[in-house]
Amino acid sequence: MRKLLLYLLVAWFTGMVLGTSEAPLAAIIGLVLVVALIGWRAGQELPLVVGAVVLLVLGAVYALEKSETVVTCPIEVAEPVIGHISEQPRIEEQRVQYVVLIEEQCLILVTAARFSGWQEGSVVRLSGGSYGLVAELPEELEGYRDYLVRRGIGATWRYPHFVSVGETSPLRSFGATWGTAWGRPNFLTSVRQRVSQRVQSVFVEPDASLVSAMLFAQRGTIPIELNEQFRHVGVGHVLAISGLHISIFAGFLYLVVSTMPGRPWWRTGVVIVILWVYITLIGMPISAFRAGLFWTAALLALRLELLISLPTILLGAAVGMITINPRLLLEVGWQLSFMAVLGIFGLLFLFRRTLVFTRGTESKPLLDAMRSVALVSIGAALFTWPIVLYHFAIVSPISVVANLLVVPLIPVLLLLAALALAVSLLAFPLALLVAALVHWILAWLFWITGFLAALPGAFFMDITMPVWLMVLYYMGLLVIFQVWLKHQGRSWREIWV
Repeated sequence: MRKLLLYLLVAWFTGMVLGTSEAPLAAIIGLVLVVALIGWRAGQELPLVVGAVVLLVLGAVYALEKSETVVTCPIEVAEPVIGHISEQPRIEEQRVQYVVLIEEQCLILVTAARFSGWQEGSVVRLSGGSYGLVAELPEELEGYRDYLVRRGIGATWRYPHFVSVGETSPLRSFGATWGTAWGRPNFLTSVRQRVSQRVQSVFVEPDASLVSAMLFAQRGTIPIELNEQFRHVGVGHVLAISGLHISIFAGFLYLVVSTMPGRPWWRTGVVIVILWVYITLIGMPISAFRAGLFWTAALLALRLELLISLPTILLGAAVGMITINPRLLLEVGWQLSFMAVLGIFGLLFLFRRTLVFTRGTESKPLLDAMRSVALVSIGAALFTWPIVLYHFAIVSPISVVANLLVVPLIPVLLLLAALALAVSLLAFPLALLVAALVHWILAWLFWITGFLAALPGAFFMDITMPVWLMVLYYMGLLVIFQVWLKHQGRSWREIWV
């Protein structure tokens, strides 16, 4: 049953990738033959092989149809236009960006002054300013244009005259980039405001901006030089909500709730509910949504005592997300998140038997922990650097070292920051002491990333990588992994059981 599930998931996922990337017919036919060959070699019955092939083709057709959706917004800005802010505003140092939904079908990216103050759910009236269709952006902005199209945004509107005319209903649509409607109560806006105020009162700058980004996905106020510094050494992912952050939160939450009295199902339900309340509070970033699906499925499988491996759950979560919106496959954040987790799983699996720091019956937990951290960093770097190079034209050879020095401190940093905010509700002076510990950790992160970024050859910019070379690289990794497993006398089947 597990092989059947995996086989069908891979077929649908492959078809979605082909359709979204608008692969030529020859590539689709080639993949169909590969799927059929794999099924035949694995001893699968003919109906299953045919079903997988059909799923692959249907996935390609479905994704191709969904990905071709281009939204246009022909609006006369001389007349006032009414819409509502459908996503959490992105606050930056000098401006704020809003996604405004007009007539329930047209999404517009609106740029306004830094302290305009409108919130998600506000009904606004806009007029004047500089308006333009995304489809008409110049060729030199092709990358930015494609990014907006993937988000479903059809137009940009810079510095219009903004007037609030009310609020939307308690349940309103959001997340248009997901291609579906979700409901969220309006009180979340006020909760976010209070949380932001609390962060500003407990932490000094730039600590407050870093804590807001790492705990609540509000990274717009991080100083540009810090953003660039972290990005140059390949640890920019720690500044945004990622699967790492959600995994830390889910693990700590499970640890705390498991010590509480009650039935196992009740405790599992509490963990899942709190996890999704948190993900909703921070605005459901793509990486957080994926990680939330993953850990929800993992906890349910654990409670149901199902023999489903974590990689299968990861693939299932990915398939669920791209089925909702195939354009996610084109999102840089989604690609990096998925490939990083894939690389981590792959490398840990390869070294599970060969690198065990034991001497007889005496274990070495510290060395095991160091090994795990190193493999996590190397695995993520191996699988993500081509994507970073392709999209951002930057490569950081020193990223593995930087991740080894930075990532182990992130769980401690997040827990201390959350503790400081919680303690501030009861004893504010004590919260400031905890915030001082956070400051010292951040000071180390600032110093070490600045030091590494200043080293010769730490990073290289303006380097291009063609798609064919990226595909060749990942195929080469797969071949190396296969040879390594064969040398160990092992099979990839072990990872799914």
